[in-house]
Amino acid sequence: MIRSILLAMGLVLAVGATAWAADPQADVKALSSICRADGALDYRFGDPVSGPTRLGIREDWGASVSVELEKTPRSGKLITVLAIISFERQPGTFETRSASASDLFAKIDAAITADGPFSHREVDPDDEEDVTYSLLDAAGEPSVELHLTRRGVGIWMNCESPPMRLQARQEVMGRTRVERPEPPSLILPSRPEPGVCADPARREAFLMDFDKGNQAALEYSVEGSRYNEHLAQWKGQQLVDKGVWSKARMSEFALSAVDDPIIYPEFMKQMSRVMGMIDELSLYAETRDSDPAKACGAAERTVAVIYDMVASNEKQWKRMHDLYDAEARRLKVTLD
Repeated sequence: MIRSILLAMGLVLAVGATAWAADPQADVKALSSICRADGALDYRFGDPVSGPTRLGIREDWGASVSVELEKTPRSGKLITVLAIISFERQPGTFETRSASASDLFAKIDAAITADGPFSHREVDPDDEEDVTYSLLDAAGEPSVELHLTRRGVGIWMNCESPPMRLQARQEVMGRTRVERPEPPSLILPSRPEPGVCADPARREAFLMDFDKGNQAALEYSVEGSRYNEHLAQWKGQQLVDKGVWSKARMSEFALSAVDDPIIYPEFMKQMSRVMGMIDELSLYAETRDSDPAKACGAAERTVAVIYDMVASNEKQWKRMHDLYDAEARRLKVTLD
């Protein structure tokens, strides 16, 4: 079982520097080595994350693995890497699946305790299957933490940089300068082919990929909006730095978008699209098993709504950037 999970993780994440071994004990050692002093897997804390933050889910022999990245809200730098190993779909009862998770937890915990880079190990007094490992810096503060816990039939491994977590809080509170963001390297998934719901074989393939495709499209939309928001903030900061704006003017200009004749109508359309998408997703969940044709129609309409939302977001942000650029020209300054 352990080997199948690790093979799944290796295929999904494409972490070339991580070599999963051929025997279960070596596989446990590989899992226990996910979190390092400077990062996790093939990622380093503080490095920019421009690609997907949810790296994928793969089911294999009843087990599943998912890995997610969390990054700072403005600068987009890596804070945490979360790996979840779930035995939810393993044959058997809840008790046997929980036992599998508990057994793997114990093996990973023993391996980290014996060979891990951490100087401290703390067990939750209310839950012996909830352990936090810490590596301290010269000042005695944690420089990296790994939180290992079993939750029901799953194991959660959360590798985090406390300094990057602090930076994230500072960014949320507006206490850091806005760095010019790098555009996300995401690709909007293609739309389903016309008539996909009419053919049973194509319909089933579309439905099986719907959750993954839907997630990718939503992430494309969210990351695009996040990038454009931070780029607009950077442009405002540039105008303040060049002495042609006050901070009060920067805030006032950003809020003026609410009344813009292009941005406001598009924003209001988005609100109705969100409600419609929720309705379609509810219909999809209700009919996925009982009426695949109806579920397919709901999924197809959901994808169409997401594409409309992406187009509207891009239209709104283009308008916002045009306003910033026009303001810079009016004030005879550049935004470089």
